[in-house]
Amino acid sequence: MFKHVFKLSTLLVVGMSCCTSTGAAIVATPRYAGPVGVGEGNSGSATAWCDSGEVASGGGHSLMTPVKSLQIQYNGPKYQDGRQGWSLIFRIDAVASPGQAVDAVVHVICLKQQ
Repeated sequence: MFKHVFKLSTLLVVGMSCCTSTGAAIVATPRYAGPVGVGEGNSGSATAWCDSGEVASGGGHSLMTPVKSLQIQYNGPKYQDGRQGWSLIFRIDAVASPGQAVDAVVHVICLKQQ
């Protein structure tokens, strides 16, 4: 696990302004979910969650296996029970090699004032 530290007075996070005192540090921590293995003709989903007190600032996904045809049905923020994260819902239409599962990893960048 690694962390990035930013010195900011104001930070724009997913359409919200999050103010800090001058010189306060905002720590960005990447968090991951997966890999999720999905075979041809099937759908999969995963959500990477921030810890309590953290704010999701963005995210995305990585495919760890080659694929010929893929449908991204949702790739965006998720909010549930006061938690924030990043979610991926996808369908594998065609794989690069017959019988091969496609592995997907979801990531979210979580911010917290320190």
